[in-house]
Amino acid sequence: MLTDDTSWLLVAEDAVQTPIATLRFDRLDDLPDSFEVSITLAPSVRGEGWSPIVLASGEDWLRAHEPVATIVAAVRASNAASLHLFISAGYSLDSQTADLVTLSKRFTQSQAEQ
Repeated sequence: MLTDDTSWLLVAEDAVQTPIATLRFDRLDDLPDSFEVSITLAPSVRGEGWSPIVLASGEDWLRAHEPVATIVAAVRASNAASLHLFISAGYSLDSQTADLVTLSKRFTQSQAEQ
């Protein structure tokens, strides 16, 4: 894990401690309790079902360390796998252009305290 005042960078590992993904949360300047998420899986594990596990674990970790009201994801419109990941994880469509889809997941106060 790497951190500064505005970002968290988490490294996900498999059962034998091989790094398989990175997950970055960047605090949004205008909304201090909101973060933008970025997830990258190692090419060797893509398609193996790690994305939802890594995303959910990262969300849980962030909520345990920061007050979180909203997590935002900006996804290329052509990236069907990422769109499916975020929609399946409970993210809602906020906006869409020809190139970019913005989704968000909002947490209630009780969820934020978990």
